[in-house]
Amino acid sequence: MEDKNTRNKTLLSFFKKTLRTDKIHLNRNLNSPAFIYDYKKVLACTVRESELLLKEDYRGRVLDTLEITKNITYDPKKLKEWFKNSTHRKCYTIRVKDKTLRLAGWNFLFPDKNNPKGKYPVFSEEQFNIYFQKHIAEDIAFNYAEGVELVVE
Repeated sequence: MEDKNTRNKTLLSFFKKTLRTDKIHLNRNLNSPAFIYDYKKVLACTVRESELLLKEDYRGRVLDTLEITKNITYDPKKLKEWFKNSTHRKCYTIRVKDKTLRLAGWNFLFPDKNNPKGKYPVFSEEQFNIYFQKHIAEDIAFNYAEGVELVVE
């Protein structure tokens, strides 16, 4: 692969095409991409340079290794079996109610009387924050919900 951005987009396309779903989203950073299914689960796989490691669970043993090329070839039945049988890690996102916007980060400005922390949420449809503990996402949603209704999913 030429670069990590191309590699990650190739993998995203591979998952969507092979699993026949548009519910997979690319998240995190270029070096350590996470593939999120339906905003609820991080797929049990790891990207290592030019390889995709399909795992039993997010920490578990590697079940199979795929070489990442422009046209990744892999048996669709095997991928669907891995998808169905592996334990994918539960995750949570913070979404603006009735919108597709999710919490993606923060802008930091000088504190003032209305916002003593000087921290303002930023929302996006892609590259959103994921949380592995629901109570943390709920605390954030509660503390920064002023003027907007937030939902933890």
